[in-house]
Amino acid sequence: IQRENFIGISLRNIAANLRQHEEMVNTVIQTGKAEEFEIIHLRSDNKPMNMLVNSSFVEFNGNDAILSVNRDITDRREIEKLIERALQEWSDTVDAVSDMIILTDAGNQIRRCNKATTLFFDCDYHDLIGKNLNEICNFETSTEQFPRFNETDLENQRNSPLNAKIWEGQLADHPNEWFEITNHRVSPSKRNENYNNYRVHIIKNVTERKKSESSLNLLKTAVEQAADSVV
Repeated sequence: IQRENFIGISLRNIAANLRQHEEMVNTVIQTGKAEEFEIIHLRSDNKPMNMLVNSSFVEFNGNDAILSVNRDITDRREIEKLIERALQEWSDTVDAVSDMIILTDAGNQIRRCNKATTLFFDCDYHDLIGKNLNEICNFETSTEQFPRFNETDLENQRNSPLNAKIWEGQLADHPNEWFEITNHRVSPSKRNENYNNYRVHIIKNVTERKKSESSLNLLKTAVEQAADSVV
């Protein structure tokens, strides 16, 4: 709407939700204080426009009036919707995976995880966020606890981000189960360098595979012993 065409029209004519608009006006009148609202106005082509409105009850030429500063935040709301959609798609995807998927920051604190992780630790999603992975997941191998990246590992993954390190072992609280953990460094980002030291950990239960391998080894030993006795 051109400025000369805007002067003199009622805001009711451009409010997408008339009831919401009237409630906003009544709130400003009743409180007499500056109030902030988010409402939707209609452009001249009837397309919706998200507005952040700061309104105050004032006196103008001896009459009561409402002074409003309106800011168009349509682009910001569209970006927020895209981000929410992307986060939902990410959650839907990783929650469908039976393996545990955990994102940690440079301090090894959990930033995200999937549903399989919360089920494994039997706790709520928000109870895990912010916790140090080493404190809740004691990964035991013959030589070390839960794997950590050293400087050589970091340098190798800076040169080739797709490289991953794989360990196999047991978790302290699950001595009868075997797990395989894969560490992936998040690809470097020029937009947000904070993510450059983030890592994705994928923890897979491989107990059945280990049992099969053990059975095959026993069978192989038995066959070799039988062959030796024949000779």
